[in-house]
Amino acid sequence: MKTDNILKIYSVAKHHDLIQVYYENSTLNEEKIFNFLIYSIKNKRLFNKKINTSHWEINQFLGFTINNKMMKNIFTKMMQTVLEVALLNKKKGSYKLTHFIQEIEYENGSITITFSDIFIDMILNDKNHYCNLNFILINRFKSKYSIRLYENIKRYMTHSNSFIHLPKMEIKTFKRLMGIKEDKYKRISHFKRSVLDIVVNEINAKSDIKISYELFKSGNIYTDILFHSKFKENDKNIIDTALFYDNEKLLDFIDIFLPKYADKKVVGFIDNKEVYFHKTNKNGGKKLVMNDKMGTTVLDTHISMEVLYNCYINRKNFEWFNSDLYELFLQKKRSENYAENFK
Repeated sequence: MKTDNILKIYSVAKHHDLIQVYYENSTLNEEKIFNFLIYSIKNKRLFNKKINTSHWEINQFLGFTINNKMMKNIFTKMMQTVLEVALLNKKKGSYKLTHFIQEIEYENGSITITFSDIFIDMILNDKNHYCNLNFILINRFKSKYSIRLYENIKRYMTHSNSFIHLPKMEIKTFKRLMGIKEDKYKRISHFKRSVLDIVVNEINAKSDIKISYELFKSGNIYTDILFHSKFKENDKNIIDTALFYDNEKLLDFIDIFLPKYADKKVVGFIDNKEVYFHKTNKNGGKKLVMNDKMGTTVLDTHISMEVLYNCYINRKNFEWFNSDLYELFLQKKRSENYAENFK
């Protein structure tokens, strides 16, 4: 039987109205859990406006552990939150407000969440206004503003038309997109230091795009902002959505071939420390672990993703890798007897 997934695929289409949203004073964890909920509705069985998930599954999506008390506080705030959606698509003076969670039930690590009708409708029923986002890539960000800005910029970007960008807007509108109160960061130097420069540097370092910004004055006061953006080219350190998630061979390599044929063999290095697969539970599931002086350390999903991607790119450099065996594996996988061949 196929081993546990080493890499979970968190790529989903997010509605434009839920990207261009005012979510006041959200935390980094709230932003990531908000994306988890969207992903879950799109990809899990939705019954009577509810999804069933678990504390463990949310922590897996985040890539780190938050305790039950913190989880409860986050959900309590989410239930009280009113979203102002479609900020850039509304006529001046108009607005659209909505709650998105109606009820949350927690018991022994199991979580049942009931959503509002309008939230579900935006996620499932409008097929024409979505942006494909890579949530694994987004989860690498350490600033909530990086998540907001990256999603808003990607909402307008396409590989086929490099001239479409996030529109020029008033700084006060941009602050709302970031979930920042209008009276915060009044001094432009403070705003640049605490928000703009941080998010630009982080997005440029950790994502598949490169961005910059331009500020505009009216008299002596900065009033507007415009972001310039372009896709990175030939950057092997970044997991581009088109390259990574649409590459069947790569996913096969990471999800099945490596755990089966590279067991206890070195697949990469972190700070000159060996990384390899190791059985981590009684059911035979395997995770990437790193050797150090303190023993072995299980790597989280995000670090594993980058190590495995680099392993794929440089696979011919590993002595254990057999290209003939890999091609045979792919043929077997596609055959009708796949389940029998890979028990």
